[in-house]
Amino acid sequence: MLFNKAATININMLVQDLKKIEVELTTRCNARCPGCARTLKGETNPDVELADITLENYKKILHSREYIEDKEIFYCGVLGDPIVNKDFKEICEYTLSMDPKVLIISTNGGLRSKEYWSQLGTISKNNPKLDMRFCVDGYKDTNHLYRVGVNWDRLVENMTAYSQAGGKGQWVYNPFDHNIDDIEKSKQLSTKLGFKFTLRYSMKQEDTHKVVNKKTKKIENKISLTNTKYQHPELKKKTTTKQETKNLIIKEETKNLNIKCKLIHEGEIYLGANHQIWPCCYLYDNNWYKRDDMVEKFSKYDPNWNDSLKHDIQDILDHEWFSQILKDSWDENHSMFLSRCQKSCSHFGKKQHTFAEI
Repeated sequence: MLFNKAATININMLVQDLKKIEVELTTRCNARCPGCARTLKGETNPDVELADITLENYKKILHSREYIEDKEIFYCGVLGDPIVNKDFKEICEYTLSMDPKVLIISTNGGLRSKEYWSQLGTISKNNPKLDMRFCVDGYKDTNHLYRVGVNWDRLVENMTAYSQAGGKGQWVYNPFDHNIDDIEKSKQLSTKLGFKFTLRYSMKQEDTHKVVNKKTKKIENKISLTNTKYQHPELKKKTTTKQETKNLIIKEETKNLNIKCKLIHEGEIYLGANHQIWPCCYLYDNNWYKRDDMVEKFSKYDPNWNDSLKHDIQDILDHEWFSQILKDSWDENHSMFLSRCQKSCSHFGKKQHTFAEI
């Protein structure tokens, strides 16, 4: 059993107490990464409903200063690249005007013109709280093997335009077997651009991903994990070990719990492009895949129970599922038990993400 009934957590989460909001601005993307939920046999998964959070709706959802101020706002998401959103620049400007702690943007960098990226660089120069993270997994001959559909020349042109305009950036690199020899020269280019260079290890690297040709439907490549045969010499110095992480997150008041919840323990929520609020991207993803019988389990609620256009975020946080049932459902015998909480956020499940700046 993963939940000790003797352990209790009093959840009265207020919007102003949130530390982080991850936002999926769109489900659209210019790439077809084989490890992404939106990719199926080289094509866009037909189950993906194309959706965007418009500037108008963004302002309705995050409508006042306390909903953004001093919070980490993270534009990433499960299904799309935020840069695709047509209101992206205006949404950034609105968010920065509300004084967030930081505005982090995760992108493959392969879309838009160099002029557009120069404008984003100027925004970042004028407000260094904007932190652009370019997810580039290789160099000229390897990045496209995982970031399928991303043109290298346009990507470098965009990163250069952003950098030359004074933009603050970071190169985030997923090491796979096929790109480990490109780490050093990628780091050199990153340094030239004035970006930090970070290796990222995540669940995506625990599986072998098949890259399927969009036209022929034949397997072109197999992307696999960089295993223990390779480890950057600086990595051991800067990577938190599993045991260290376990020690850090077991606090006295929750010492009997085996789950580190993004909402309860870290003060985070996830806003999907469909306007739904979840505690994390994992449960949003789980719901999208219809795993853990989530459709059936949540059918007892109104279909719009967590729709942030229908309800204020604070009202959603006050809902019984967020305020009580979520933590109770960590008990495997609970009727609303979701195994994803165990798989993604327990000490015994998969670790989430490890970043190591080198």
